[in-house]
Amino acid sequence: MRKIFFILFLLNFFFTEKILAKISPRIIGGNEVAEKKYPWIGQIMNKNIRNNYCGCSLISNEWALTAAHCVDENLIDNNILINNYKIFFNILNLNGDPEEIAVGIEKIIIHENYDYDLNDNQSVPKNDIALLKLKFLENDPNKEKIKNLEKPKLIYGNQIGELDQVEKNVTVAGWGLTKSPGNKDDLSENLLEANLQITETSNYGDKVTDENMIMATGLNENNEIMDACTGDSGGPLFAKNGNEEILVGIVSWGSGYDANDLCANDGFPGVYTRISHFLNWIENQTGTETHIFEPGWHLFSLPGIFFE
Repeated sequence: MRKIFFILFLLNFFFTEKILAKISPRIIGGNEVAEKKYPWIGQIMNKNIRNNYCGCSLISNEWALTAAHCVDENLIDNNILINNYKIFFNILNLNGDPEEIAVGIEKIIIHENYDYDLNDNQSVPKNDIALLKLKFLENDPNKEKIKNLEKPKLIYGNQIGELDQVEKNVTVAGWGLTKSPGNKDDLSENLLEANLQITETSNYGDKVTDENMIMATGLNENNEIMDACTGDSGGPLFAKNGNEEILVGIVSWGSGYDANDLCANDGFPGVYTRISHFLNWIENQTGTETHIFEPGWHLFSLPGIFFE
């Protein structure tokens, strides 16, 4: 009864299947991203074997945002992540890109109220958010490259004023599974995206009563359900405003009808960490300015996302 968008397909090939059993998000029913319009979307991978682990979002010149379950010490030793993994930005294909920017991880900060019981099949992650501080060597050319990358906006709704009452459209992107149930061979090598809609309707019952969560779902041109799945964990849910992206959520979890039917189930939309409820925490931990407002913007008025 659970589909966790945990993308921990990694460590090494010896542990891949074990971790895969515990995690699960990827883009099902989406489309391949043909150009580098989201260079700020990162993929955490073992620097030697480049295995699909978790996604993340670059939010400043020094910090990336991901799901806490991706860096849960009960799933993976954080020293392994820091010593053996890197975050790859500015890529479309995981097998390699001449323009990719590979950056190490210096520090991991998990939200102090993160809660998830891996041994309880009815448990779902709460306060599923973590920060990754980027690691740069002395005179590291990647530092300037990261500085020059476009980044999504983090915005407080109550500072924006009146927003246009328009569609609740959002996008999720990642390198996760392309079918469900699936295995590591079904992970996408190419970045995929799916256009979804925020919803408040589901069959989750009291599992989604936490205001720190939001749900999204959608149908593709073939009337098939689109969803995040294993391998998409930690990646972004974002709204678009012209050529800019507004970070709305983090791929967290989702439930199907049973353990063998994990993703893209009718009535069980993907569940995401609601970033607007954690902007103070992000700013306190990183010093990153989250109160960004540029006059003249017309932003989506998504239920509960931009307003506290």
